Formats: sequence, structure tokens, C-alpha cells
Amino acid sequence: MSIFERSRPEVINIHATALFEKGKNLLESDMTDEALGLWKELQRIEKLSPEYSAEIGKVTRSKAADLLQRSPEAAITLINESLKLVGSDKELEDLLALAYSRQGMQKLENAIRSFEKDNNIEKVKRGIDAAIKDLERSASLNPSDSNTTENLKMAKGYLSAISGSTIQINNNISESLRLNNEGIRLLNEAQELSKRGQSELAGNNASQAIEMFIQANNLNPADKIIEKNISIARDWYNIYDRENNQKFRRQNSAKGKPTYAGTFFVLAIIAYLLLYFLDKKII
Repeated sequence: MSIFERSRPEVINIHATALFEKGKNLLESDMTDEALGLWKELQRIEKLSPEYSAEIGKVTRSKAADLLQRSPEAAITLINESLKLVGSDKELEDLLALAYSRQGMQKLENAIRSFEKDNNIEKVKRGIDAAIKDLERSASLNPSDSNTTENLKMAKGYLSAISGSTIQINNNISESLRLNNEGIRLLNEAQELSKRGQSELAGNNASQAIEMFIQANNLNPADKIIEKNISIARDWYNIYDRENNQKFRRQNSAKGKPTYAGTFFVLAIIAYLLLYFLDKKII
């Protein structure tokens, strides 16, 4: 194809569509670098229209949410690169804040676990400092997230305590973080099960989440985040329990009420039997 033909608007549009669709398919196959490369090429041949920007933001959000469960670091890379293409995107930025928060808490837990193994104060300080930086990035992107704000305070408190050698991080703190994360996972699963109508399983998961948070709180009662998670999980379970009981009562009520058709049928049978016996008596 000649340079002249390649510059025609309709050819450019076809090329742009092909680049976008191929990038989308590659992203779904976990080939994020290749997908981003095609979208950068798309940006070079045509300034991204609002439609393309919206679509790239949409598929990126979906993929980043999936990656976040496996690797917050991979999700952060994908979102940052996508934001360079699409510019401002509030939903992507909120997801990026969540990814930094998750990564920060992972680094904090890893730092504490490393202290249990070798008691290397400098190593754990570096780990907590890295966690703080991630949590600060998260807080700057989404200042209204109270959980991140509290986690940031907690991480800074750990760093201050270690620097001043006023406390020794022990197994209780590490285990409380693990139990807290497990409680969050169970509560998230409960919400998904509830959406799919699996209310009994949702209730079981929520009940287990409460137990996890209580155990975590017993190990680390100074952690206000864990204390708050107990309250959140109980509120969620109480709402579920109330709605489930109402549903049960409605079902029982519906079973106890005879339908008009059923009532009419019963009356018809009675009338027939009366006529039959009257007829026999007359004869």
C-alpha cells in the first residue's frame, strides 16, 4: 500500500481498530507488555479519541482488578502505563490506590516476618519504609480511604518503635496481620456469594470472617483497623441474617396461604359430594 493510500482516513480508522482489538485480546491473555505496545502505536498514528480512551480504560480496569488478586505490583505497572495513554481516569486512579495499598501491606507483613527469622533491625526498617512509601502513594491518590490512612499510621508507628527500640515485633503481630487478611478475603467472598444468590454459603463465610478478625484482635488489640473490621463484618452479617430471616418468613407465609384456585377447587369438591349424597337420599 502506498504512502498516499495509508494516509487516507478510512485506512487509518481500520488500522486503529485493528491495533485496539489485537491489544485487547493480548491483554486478556496476560500479554500486558505487548498489548500496551500496540496501544502506544495506536496513539502514534492517531490521537486517541474519547471512545478509544474510554475503551482502553474499561478493559484495563477489568484486567488490573484480576491482576490485583495475584500481583499488586503487576497491576500497578499496567495501570500506570495505561494512564499515560488515556490521561485522567478516576476509576483507574482509585484502583491504583488500592493496588498500592495492597502492595504496601504485603511489604509490611514481609518485613515483620523477616524480623522473626533473623532479627535484622536494619532490614526490617527498610521493608517497613518501603511499605510506608506505597501506603503514602495510595493515600495521595485516594485521601478518603480511611483504611489506608489507618494502615499508614500503623506502619509509621512500627517504624518509630523499631527505630527507638521501644518494642520488639513478635509473632503475634505477624499472625494478626495474616488472620486479618484472611478475614478480608472471606468477607469479600461472602459478598460475591450473596450477589449470586448463595446466601447460606455467604453467611458461613461472613461468620468465619468475624472469627478471623476476633482472633487477630486478640493477638494485636492495639490495631484499630482489625477492631474496625470486626464491626464491619458483624454489620454485614446482621444485614444478611435479617434479610435471610425475612425471606424465610415470606416463603413460609406464602406456603401457609391457600390460593384462590385451590380454595375454589376444594369448595367444588365439597359441593359435588353434597349433591351426590342428596341425590342418593332422594332416590
